Amino acid sequence: MNAPVPEGEVEFGGFARLIGYDIGGIRLLAEATTDYAPRLAGSGHSPLLTIWVYIHLRDKNDNVIQTWDGPVSWTNDGNMYSTLVWEPGEYIVDERSLVFNQPDAPLGAGYSIVIGMYDLATGQRVPVTINGKPAGQGYTLTNKISLVPVPSK
Repeated sequence: MNAPVPEGEVEFGGFARLIGYDIGGIRLLAEATTDYAPRLAGSGHSPLLTIWVYIHLRDKNDNVIQTWDGPVSWTNDGNMYSTLVWEPGEYIVDERSLVFNQPDAPLGAGYSIVIGMYDLATGQRVPVTINGKPAGQGYTLTNKISLVPVPSK
């Protein structure tokens, strides 16, 4: 199976382009972990800020159910590759494990994942463009997510 690619050219702040992503599954188990790895390409210029990424799990009404934040290109061993040193055309993979721990979230379909970036010092979100047109402060992945119960043993 091929990794999903964004619909159109998705850029964050003129310095990073989303070229694809892998997600561990379109079904999240209650209190489970899934892997997520967007593929980014440096474009334009390196930001002169320390940029962090946010990942939101949102319900069908766009309410945030859970968030995962951290430095871009954060590794499971605690290291990161700072956005301050990104080069135009460089490829960056931001692998991370997402632990879903919202046991009261309603089970079922209609969930989505929204990704975005922000300046760590100010909290200001980085603008997103799709095909050069303003598209808000986050990008909704094309995969629709379902929350399913943990299988009984």
